Amino acid sequence: MLKPPSLRTNNGALHVRVRIDGSDAFIYLLGRWGDSLAMARAQAIISQIWRDHQQGKFEHSLMAYQPIAGGKEVVLLEALWARAESKRQADAIHACRLLQRYGQPQNFALADL
Repeated sequence: MLKPPSLRTNNGALHVRVRIDGSDAFIYLLGRWGDSLAMARAQAIISQIWRDHQQGKFEHSLMAYQPIAGGKEVVLLEALWARAESKRQADAIHACRLLQRYGQPQNFALADL
């Protein structure tokens, strides 16, 4: 990474673009471009990414910087796992496996499903 990440907009949606080893990676679902709170949150993510890169602790998968990993959505993920375990519905189990495959936080073992 030669320079800090930057803010981008796509049809009014706010994204953070990170250039890693010659390719672009994006962090989505940050809010709307005109929302000052979303812009401040995105700037904080940019600062954290750049600081981690300078300190040698940068995570190339960007999962540590995703808003879902640090916010209230983690409770939603835990609820999805609980639903998959109790109801054993195919759509809930598929969603849980998809989240695990893409590295989202989870606390339940798939062997129990």
